[in-house]
Amino acid sequence: MREVTEQQILALAPNPAAASNGKKISQKGGFVKLERTQDDTLYMGECTGSGKSNYITSADYIDEANPVFRCTCPSRQFPCKHSLALMYEMLAKKEFGICEVPEDILKKREKKQAKENKENEAAQDISAACKADGRLLPSGTTETVQSAVDRDHGVSEGSGRGAL
Repeated sequence: MREVTEQQILALAPNPAAASNGKKISQKGGFVKLERTQDDTLYMGECTGSGKSNYITSADYIDEANPVFRCTCPSRQFPCKHSLALMYEMLAKKEFGICEVPEDILKKREKKQAKENKENEAAQDISAACKADGRLLPSGTTETVQSAVDRDHGVSEGSGRGAL
């Protein structure tokens, strides 16, 4: 089971009240169902809420450095108190049943991966174009190709592209 700390939960919380409310939900037994995938990349919970239907919340750790939190509640905070409560359930080492990744989350993962692949390909294309043109941009630079071109041609910021 994935290890989380209270410091991680507090760092992810949009504000102290959300973390406090999430902790209260967990302490009061607000979850009617807890599940996780065998590979520990996805945690899900069904949580009672103020609405007539229970909320379904999840913490997706497919990218461990950037977990994605989802919830069916109407909150506009991310992660919401229900997602934070799910993390408090993990912290408390509550029993999670084993489940498969739901189809909708698989599709979201695929869409995210496709976007990242496209961004990586674009970055490689820019790098290749710069190398072919004799301009090597250092790895990790924030300089854009256009700003490198402007710099090389003596165009100062705000002077307009046509002025040389």
